[in-house]
Amino acid sequence: MPTLQVTSPAPDTEFVHGSQLLIEGTADDDGAVEYLEVRVRNPITRAGMQVDGSFGPAAGYYRVDPTPLGDGSFSWNLTTPELPAGEYTIEARAYDDLGVRTPSELRPYLSVFSTIPGDATPDTTLEGESWDQDIDTLDVSLSGTASDDNAVAEVMVLIYDRTQFRYVAADGSRTNLRTFIPAALTSPGATETTWSLPMSLGEPGRYEIWARAIEGAGQWDLDSTGASAEWL
Repeated sequence: MPTLQVTSPAPDTEFVHGSQLLIEGTADDDGAVEYLEVRVRNPITRAGMQVDGSFGPAAGYYRVDPTPLGDGSFSWNLTTPELPAGEYTIEARAYDDLGVRTPSELRPYLSVFSTIPGDATPDTTLEGESWDQDIDTLDVSLSGTASDDNAVAEVMVLIYDRTQFRYVAADGSRTNLRTFIPAALTSPGATETTWSLPMSLGEPGRYEIWARAIEGAGQWDLDSTGASAEWL
C-alpha cells in the first residue's frame, strides 16, 4: 500500500494572494509507486488547481509522475498556479504498480491561506440556529449581518437539502452543483450591513444553511461560526 507525505508547506501556512505555491513531499511503497495525485482546492468555492494544472472553478486531482519510474520511494514537488485570496486544502494520494491507492485515512490533508496583507477577512452572522418548517408554505426568511474593515460587497448563502442530498438553487429547484445564492444587502459597500434572503424551498425536508460575506477585494469569510443553521 503506497503512503506519502507533504513536507512543505506546513499546515496553516500563509502566503500573499496571487502567488504560486510550491508543494513538496515524499512517497513510498513496498513495490513501486506508479504515480500520485494532488488536489489544491478552496473548500468554500471548490475552485483551485484543475487537472491540467491551471486555476479554475472546478479543482481536480493533478497527476505527478515519479522520476525515475518504478522506484519504491521518491521525492516529489509541484508548483500551483497563482492562487487568489482564500483558504485552500491540499490533499494527496498515491497509486502503486498493482493499482492500490492510498486509503483516505492515510492521505495528507492540510489547509493553507492565501491572504491580502493588512486586509482582514469579513465576518458574517445568520439569525437563529434552527427554524421549524411551515408545511403550508415551506417558506423561510433568512437574515443576518455582515461586516468588514473596508467594505462588504456581497453575502452568499448555501442551502443543502439533506433529504435529497442536493443543493438548492435560487428558484427553489434542486441541483447537484454547489450553488451559492446572493442575498440582498441593506447597505452595499458599507463596513457593516444587514442582509436578507426570502426562500421558498418547495418541499419538506432537513436543510443545512450557511452564509458567507465577501469583501471588496474578493476575500470570503473563512469561519462559519455564527453563520450556519438548520431548517427542520
